[in-house]
Amino acid sequence: MARGVNKVILIGNLGDEPTVRTTNTGRSVASISMVTNESRRNAETGEYTEFAEWHRVTMWGKLADIAKQYLHKGSQIYVEGKLRTRSYQDKDNQKRYITEIVADEMQMLGRANANSSPNSYGQTPSYGNQQNQSAYGSSAGNYGNVQSYGGAGNKFQNGNQRPAYDNPGYPQNQNSAYGQQQPPVAQPQATTPVAEPEEPAMTMNDDIPF
Repeated sequence: MARGVNKVILIGNLGDEPTVRTTNTGRSVASISMVTNESRRNAETGEYTEFAEWHRVTMWGKLADIAKQYLHKGSQIYVEGKLRTRSYQDKDNQKRYITEIVADEMQMLGRANANSSPNSYGQTPSYGNQQNQSAYGSSAGNYGNVQSYGGAGNKFQNGNQRPAYDNPGYPQNQNSAYGQQQPPVAQPQATTPVAEPEEPAMTMNDDIPF
């Protein structure tokens, strides 16, 4: 059975100051209200309308400490995390359920954070400056560069360079590329993305105090 994927990526702004508490085991946990905006086109009028979506983001440990020190209402951040549903007892001793985003990585963006340092935590995502790495370790966005496919000598560059083939039965010219042994082409080695260590798993004693 294939493994499922639970991954959330958000870029948005804080709608309020982070709320930071401490669990009964001494771990810091921050709760953040984050808003993302999108434009939707009205099919009848052709006009675009802005819509806001609010998200509850939870940060643990070091990320929670960083949020407390550097994040404020209006701060723009990049967040990677996963959806998680948990239960808690409210002040009336009623059991409630809540779905939130547990952050694994966070990067501060925007002018409001230009003077804050450090400005990145976990793996730093790239926006247009570097080629993004795909989930399988190969480089994405290499359009127009040389691509190698399997066998030695079969190298294609923008479809202009013809591959070399052996031509038995024809006289071989010393200057011809056909029939000559092509040197093996070194295949690119897949690089495994190095992930930051995740926070320890939440135990029964690590209930969020709100």
